Amino acid sequence: MTSAAFLRRPVPRIAPLQGYLNDHLAGAAGAIGLVEMLRDVDGGDSEFFADAGRRIRANREVLLKAVETAGCRRSRLRELLGIVTSFAGQLRLRISGLRAGDLGRLEALELLALGVEGQCALWSFLWEASQNDPAWDDFDFAGLKDSARHLHNEVDKRHEQAFREVWHESRPGV
Repeated sequence: MTSAAFLRRPVPRIAPLQGYLNDHLAGAAGAIGLVEMLRDVDGGDSEFFADAGRRIRANREVLLKAVETAGCRRSRLRELLGIVTSFAGQLRLRISGLRAGDLGRLEALELLALGVEGQCALWSFLWEASQNDPAWDDFDFAGLKDSARHLHNEVDKRHEQAFREVWHESRPGV
């Protein structure tokens, strides 16, 4: 079978909620790789990135429980595709550089900020959808959203600083 024929084959459809939750699982796996990469490169802020990785891992565990509680199946294929995509993105960011003043660092922090913002939205949506359903009583979606919002604010500060560094690096003497 040619690659064109393979790509034209119908793709099995999964339930939208299952796809949404699994995409967030894949995104969390990618975010973990991203913060580990930043932790390993950034000596001055390595503890922040190590802590961010721990928090994202913990949130991912909650999300795994949410997938189960929602009656959805975990998609290893989506997770694998997310990891592969993340790896390719990380390679591109490494090529652009990850130190202060490098474009790759600015873009890595922007990507992380967007991902954490998506996580905030996820917790908010799950909180709203789970009201009055006792199956979800053990989940603290409001606390998870607050924690994600705090992480987003911390990432955003570093993102703004990275932009200033790129701006000044690109305009020496100005």
